[in-house]
Amino acid sequence: MKAAARALALTVLAAALSLAPLVADAAAPAPEVVTPALVSAAQAEGKVVFYTAIDIVVATEIAQSFEAAYPGIAVQVERNGGERIAQRLAQEREANIFAVDALDSSDTAQFITWKHLGWLTPFVPAEVAAKWPADQRDAEGYFANERFTLMPIAYNTRLVKPADAPRSFADLPDPKWTGKIVKAHPGYSGGIVTSTFQTSRALGWGYSRRSGSSMSCRCNRRPSRPRSWPWASARSRPTASNMC
Repeated sequence: MKAAARALALTVLAAALSLAPLVADAAAPAPEVVTPALVSAAQAEGKVVFYTAIDIVVATEIAQSFEAAYPGIAVQVERNGGERIAQRLAQEREANIFAVDALDSSDTAQFITWKHLGWLTPFVPAEVAAKWPADQRDAEGYFANERFTLMPIAYNTRLVKPADAPRSFADLPDPKWTGKIVKAHPGYSGGIVTSTFQTSRALGWGYSRRSGSSMSCRCNRRPSRPRSWPWASARSRPTASNMC
């Protein structure tokens, strides 16, 4: 694969993205800095492929900033939900296709799995070594957390009065919300996988069963807005720019 372009992209992306959670075991490789030789080698390769679950507008801005900083290196952004990224990577590996240089996903568990499968190469940008807390990066240098997503409840103020709105996730199984909840599907979104796990851990699996029976629709991705669904009076939706 394009080693120099990949190394440069990982170094710069670490600096460009915000912070977000994790841990591991042994010694990581020495931190890498951006050098003229690295930039020159990456320009010779010409392109870096970035699979990401970041909102496409944000991902495109990151790519454009990279291209402006390093002329001659194109960034190919492949945006999808975190779980779809995992499916695609598994299919490519099975077919001996090695297309991606840098990976981003909203499901941290995927990186643990990919590391144990031998699908990741250890690499530590100097920015990560200097500024990332130890519990926010893999101790062996295979991955680092660079963002987090808030997963609150949002509701349609034209249909629900503030006094009647759900105050917590524990309120969602209430029969009055039956047929009025929209939730992204965990089969698409890594963020929804994580939030479903967290709420189930906090409130019990019975909560997931009860709230699931109240839902009228499970969308593919969280940023979608149910503009034409008058029954969508309450739904889970992120406030951050992310990210399925």
